[in-house]
Amino acid sequence: MVVVVILVLVVATWGLLLFRYSNQPTGSDQPAPAVRNGITAILEPMEFRAIDDKMLANLQLTAHGDLVDSRGILQDSVVVTLRTDVSSQEFTFERGKRLETEEVLLSVVGNIQDYPSDSYGGTLTLSAERLGQTVDGTTATIELPVAVGVVSAIDGWTTTITPPSAAELSPSIGIRTERAPFSIRFAWAILALITVLPLLGLAVAWLFITNRRVAYLEYLSWFIGLVLALPFLRRVLPGDPPLGCRIDVTVFFWCLVGAMVAMVLAVTAWYLQSGQRLRNGVDQEPGPTHPPGAE
Repeated sequence: MVVVVILVLVVATWGLLLFRYSNQPTGSDQPAPAVRNGITAILEPMEFRAIDDKMLANLQLTAHGDLVDSRGILQDSVVVTLRTDVSSQEFTFERGKRLETEEVLLSVVGNIQDYPSDSYGGTLTLSAERLGQTVDGTTATIELPVAVGVVSAIDGWTTTITPPSAAELSPSIGIRTERAPFSIRFAWAILALITVLPLLGLAVAWLFITNRRVAYLEYLSWFIGLVLALPFLRRVLPGDPPLGCRIDVTVFFWCLVGAMVAMVLAVTAWYLQSGQRLRNGVDQEPGPTHPPGAE
């Protein structure tokens, strides 16, 4: 009966986790507003690198009105400029060609040291200019209205992009992204596991060193495995945060120290107990199949 209850709880927990993962929020699509004689820009985030505050996105550009003919061919050259807080990217489309989808790199600034509760934000400005010829042959520059829309989002992140509700000249777009709730809970679950394992190791080592349990040599491999397991668990944290984050200073480093202390205590206990056996004339160490504490 107990086994059945445990199996039901495991299956229910698995189903709940799968449901949470499948329904985690990532962002919402926002269609671009209508524009006449201007540019439609659809921003599609593809990847976010928290380690260097960079977001990779596709910028889908479409021209409207008298900018293009019936085939979508540009009647004049168009220059599209994307500016962020720290960088600028410019794309030139010659007359007689079509607007294309461009890959852009956005600066979204935050502090990964706050992992897993880190958040990032930034603004970008899109401007478009039409380069036409005047009667005297000089180049005339006309700024074009830009309508901005958003599609898709990045897995593992909750991204909010707020474009203007209408086409504007040089519209400003706000970007904010933070880790999805499921990723945050998963990270805290791994950190809890990293914390619990050394505590168990210290508890067992304390039983050994106080002679409440017998420290068999075979048990020492468990303590070695514990020390090696902690860095592995640190590596599987979602997003692979770099070493030196706040979680390392407050949690991981101390757990690693605790695991090493437990290993040292266990080795010391085995050394003292085995020496006592030799002094008592016991040549062979009893195996771990004996009841704990039995000599």
